[in-house]
Amino acid sequence: TARLAGVFLVALAGVPFLFPDGPAIAAASDDQAPFKVVMLRSSNLLSSAAIAQDQQMREALERKTVRSIQFFVEILDTVDFNGAVTDKEFLSLFQKKYRGQHVDLMLAVGRDALTFAQCYREQLLPRVPIMFYNVAEDFIQKRPLEPDVSGVFLKFDVAGTLDLALRLQPDARQLFVIGGAAEYDKNWLRRARETLAPYHGELSVSYLNELTLPEILEKVKQFPRDTIVLYLSMARDATGRAYPSQSVVKQISEASGAPVYGVMDSNLGQGIVGGVMPSFALHGRMAGELGARLLAGE
Repeated sequence: TARLAGVFLVALAGVPFLFPDGPAIAAASDDQAPFKVVMLRSSNLLSSAAIAQDQQMREALERKTVRSIQFFVEILDTVDFNGAVTDKEFLSLFQKKYRGQHVDLMLAVGRDALTFAQCYREQLLPRVPIMFYNVAEDFIQKRPLEPDVSGVFLKFDVAGTLDLALRLQPDARQLFVIGGAAEYDKNWLRRARETLAPYHGELSVSYLNELTLPEILEKVKQFPRDTIVLYLSMARDATGRAYPSQSVVKQISEASGAPVYGVMDSNLGQGIVGGVMPSFALHGRMAGELGARLLAGE
């Protein structure tokens, strides 16, 4: 059966988590060839969440095995380019690059990467085990996994974040949910609509996802202090214009007349009050520890 694990935390500021360091897993002697690990990413490497995850993943993976590791990175970039990857062309290039290479593990980083890796695994790297991370729990629950597909999922808690906001703002009667128009944003909006449906009797819930960013900034300026603002994500606004996530949440937090809450710890420090959210760094560390176990043959 697939190995699965998840983690989340309540954050009004960064909360550190420490696991005791155990002995390195002795998978092979030092003089053997390095493990070859291919990372297939849905999105680019430069977001703050990706940097935190991948750094912790690599450090844990290298710390837990005595053999060196050679990483190869391939990026689908489905978030920045709105799912525009061309399967046939990507497959062709991938096969040319890795033909004749012995690969020990494929890391599928993100839901689109996991989907791609599972759909095309015979053309990509047949018989190579797949390990995923940076994939939401609700996606994994709906997706069948082969026995040699393992991973670490992210547990997002939109309801927990709203409950936190209501404890801090017990007199609030209006909730505005801010999202974007990219496929990634729409998935967040779907998750929020499903989760927030039971709150409609308690709060007036409105969604701001069919506007440009300047229009949203004008609207949030008018919000009274007893309003709750929940920011999800905005990879693209209603016109299709792309924005860096941290730039968006910072602008919204600075402009808003009401407190802004978030669902990702990468947005902490950008003006949001907080939320119930996964620790991306801890998530990456857990992924690295699982990867080491897989490379050791467990």
